[in-house]
Amino acid sequence: MIPKKLSDITFEDIQRLKTEQVREGKTIEYKSQVPDNVKFLKGVSALANTSGGDFIIGIQETDGIPSAVQGIQISDVDGEILRLENILRTGLEPRLVDHNIHSIQVKDDNYVLVIRIPQSWNAPHRVVKDSKFYGRNSAGTYPLDVSELRLAFTLSEQVSDRIRNFRADRIAKVYGDETPVPLMEGSKLLLHLMPLSAFTTQNRIDISAFYQDREKKLPTIGCIRDSGWGSMLNIDGVISYSDNFESVSPAYTQLFRSGIIEAVRVYPPYQDEKSIPIVVYEQDILKIVPSYLKILSELEIQPPFYLFISMLGIKDYQLKAVNQVNWYLVRNAVDRDILQLPEIVIDSFEVKLEKTLKESFDMIWNAFGFSHSFSYDDKGNRQ
Repeated sequence: MIPKKLSDITFEDIQRLKTEQVREGKTIEYKSQVPDNVKFLKGVSALANTSGGDFIIGIQETDGIPSAVQGIQISDVDGEILRLENILRTGLEPRLVDHNIHSIQVKDDNYVLVIRIPQSWNAPHRVVKDSKFYGRNSAGTYPLDVSELRLAFTLSEQVSDRIRNFRADRIAKVYGDETPVPLMEGSKLLLHLMPLSAFTTQNRIDISAFYQDREKKLPTIGCIRDSGWGSMLNIDGVISYSDNFESVSPAYTQLFRSGIIEAVRVYPPYQDEKSIPIVVYEQDILKIVPSYLKILSELEIQPPFYLFISMLGIKDYQLKAVNQVNWYLVRNAVDRDILQLPEIVIDSFEVKLEKTLKESFDMIWNAFGFSHSFSYDDKGNRQ
């Protein structure tokens, strides 16, 4: 895999593969032309089923070593990318949800296409047309045998279990006030941003280096740092928190050594009114998640990421929403104290969060008896 963000890869980076004779391996495959559909799906699914990597079209290779960067002739780049994405969408089972395609101009109408495939969270993927599962090692692509398939299915289930168990454990701790800093009373918004690599590898962040680099700070949800901010090391990693209150904090952010980010924000009752400031919730989430993705990018932790939104201590609360003219209370009260939304898959650093999060915001409004988030218009655009 080219060690750069996909969108930052340039023609010079592609040329460097040739000049430095970067051989095909477990995480990189070269093709001089766009292969037929089955070969294309075999190569991509093999990367997804193992360690992920880059499938690069437009590089000629000899014995696995790049010999020429000639690109492929494409008159309509966007159309070709859409065609390849359609092949991936319909040609694999289960569907491959995590992939991105980046085009790099070589000359005139000649381009190199880099298809980045993260290690899949729902592997193994089967090529529909030949009904086979493929893996990749340093020697290339090969069909998975029965024992490897059994292991792949088992590992996929184990990863899903680890993710669910981690989330459940953290919800229980925050709900039970077992937090790294004391929090004030009120309903809590809890975010978890979890890299898949946190559950599939043993890679760990150099926490001391991160903490000592004062440019790398962990923002907290909805809090202005100038009003009081502190940070410290703890057994789990690094934590930042709002400390402009005497003994309790309204928010903290924990960066775990595995790369997982946990963020909590308390919304205390206003004049004893049990209400959720839903528009503020949505704005706070949309503002903070890009900051956390930027931190993960700087730490060279790659997608996919799983974003989980939870709301704690909210039984009998109502939504408080703005209707352009005035504030009003939605009449329905929520019927549970803990609300856990399904995971949101973030497969690139360039994700369009307003659209990606709409379904989750709709579900929050659903919990209080409404059909959708009033923050979006009929076309799904945020107002």
